[in-house]
Amino acid sequence: MEEAMQKPQYRPDIDGLRAIAVILVVAYHAEIPGFDFGFIGVDVFFVISGYLITSLLIRELERTGDISLLAFYGRRVRRLMPAMVVVILSSLVLGYLLLTPVGQQQNLSESAIASIAFFANYYFIATTGGYFDGPTDQVPLLHMWSLSVEEQFYAIWPILLIASLSFARRHGKRPWIVFSTLAALGIGASFCYGWWLSSANPNAAYFSVLSRGWQLLAGSLLACVLGRGLLPQASNAARSTLAALAAALLLAATFVIEGSHAYPGWMGMLPVLSAVALIVAGFGRASNPLSRLLATRPFVFVERYPTPGISGTGPYWPCPAPITWVRVIWSVT
Repeated sequence: MEEAMQKPQYRPDIDGLRAIAVILVVAYHAEIPGFDFGFIGVDVFFVISGYLITSLLIRELERTGDISLLAFYGRRVRRLMPAMVVVILSSLVLGYLLLTPVGQQQNLSESAIASIAFFANYYFIATTGGYFDGPTDQVPLLHMWSLSVEEQFYAIWPILLIASLSFARRHGKRPWIVFSTLAALGIGASFCYGWWLSSANPNAAYFSVLSRGWQLLAGSLLACVLGRGLLPQASNAARSTLAALAAALLLAATFVIEGSHAYPGWMGMLPVLSAVALIVAGFGRASNPLSRLLATRPFVFVERYPTPGISGTGPYWPCPAPITWVRVIWSVT
């Protein structure tokens, strides 16, 4: 690539933001009063994932001139499969002991197969009335839908980046501009489709990668822009103001968003814009009070547990499983 990206640095504040997403989702699945909006943690996590993974992919392009799809997918498998296997196998064992053979065990087995194939989101579109349709303990692996969305996105996004790089070289364009344009177009198309689908088919709108892709692409676009060094010159006061605005957006989301059959729709912009603003506010050497708070040990510990020292492999998607099974056991006994 003609122009080098800024070398990425470890961002403990992003670990802290991811911890907030984890806490929200876990609190929602645990049915803690006042956390009816907790499912928006998924939206925040999608933005973070798009930002971090795209940053790594672009750095690989800069360093080697190419992206190794085999190496990329190999890293994804090694990162995800151990925890996934534990969650699914333990769920199948508990399902054998606690669920009825006809109906419940069969549905659990089907959802386990769909999860392993990273197709759980479309399985739940076909077999459930929606994410908010009844108690989540009736579908123990329901939370696996978001991981399927991620992996479906990453099955395509690196390939599109490689194709975009080829286009940029052939036509003498700057790769990062082509990447940014591709991400921006994808955001517009996915957001509009998701907004329409939220009314036409709310169940599909919530689970589909086509209606959720814009949230991952928002992080991807941010990676392209921040990586070029276009935004880090803001003053400390501006960063603090931006962080405060991000907190206000997230707070607004807690009042506006609740278990709804029209989500994400336009309301999905609130947690997404909040996550984008917090990532921008914490970029560079300067910082702000909110970013410093997110970077403190308690938040970083939550994100990294139970895999300390490996950023990004925290309890985001495995954690709802034991909470769900506790509720199943409680209902049985």
